[in-house]
Amino acid sequence: QLVPARALRVLSWSELETQVCGVREVNLRLMKKHTHYVVYKETDAVVKRFWKVLESFTPDERVLFLKFCWGRTRLPAAGRWGNTRKFKLSKRVKQGTNDSTLPMAHTCFFEVELPPYSNEAVMRKRLLTAMHFSTGYTGFQ
Repeated sequence: QLVPARALRVLSWSELETQVCGVREVNLRLMKKHTHYVVYKETDAVVKRFWKVLESFTPDERVLFLKFCWGRTRLPAAGRWGNTRKFKLSKRVKQGTNDSTLPMAHTCFFEVELPPYSNEAVMRKRLLTAMHFSTGYTGFQ
């Protein structure tokens, strides 16, 4: 028995689902609140562009983004972030990084290494490409 019977009497099925699985909707405001920036600052143009691109995504694309960077399809419930690591947005600084470089995700660390793309259209295209064609962990590089 995974869930005590009395818990089923206290919570509705949807409340229980949220407590166990997290929130279905990808709440970007909540995600932004729980973001740690590495090299980038929250005020950098590329970071503002990143959040604008994520806001332009459909609900399904936002779920796909979570899967790309975390391996999960849901964020924790608003009050349950305490035991969850923050989303980490770091600058991809590898030599030769330019508009043709794809972002890199580290699902174990809920992290995306984002190149400093020159504009919103390029960022959107590269993120969607990485999200749709990533195959997950394939070994050490």
